Amino acid sequence: MKGTVTEFHWANPHCQVLFEAKDDSGKGVNWAIETLAPAVLKRAGWSPETLHPGDPITITFAPSVRGTPVGMIRKVVLPTGKELTGGTIGETRPQ
Repeated sequence: MKGTVTEFHWANPHCQVLFEAKDDSGKGVNWAIETLAPAVLKRAGWSPETLHPGDPITITFAPSVRGTPVGMIRKVVLPTGKELTGGTIGETRPQ
């Protein structure tokens, strides 16, 4: 989904990406996307300065099963084209 960042909250226990996207009729819809903890995002390459209000983003997330404009982040493409995942919890095995 493409949208424009309205707020980015870097705080425990989870960060939040708030953005506006247009629905099929062109009306703006405000979305709230939850992330994992700041420590997890930091390991995935994020910082408190990763997103700013007004930034255009493309975001992939798992939407709410209730159909409300909320979800859990999977990845984001920044205005620079850089892709960041939402991170992973726990140890990952060496490849």
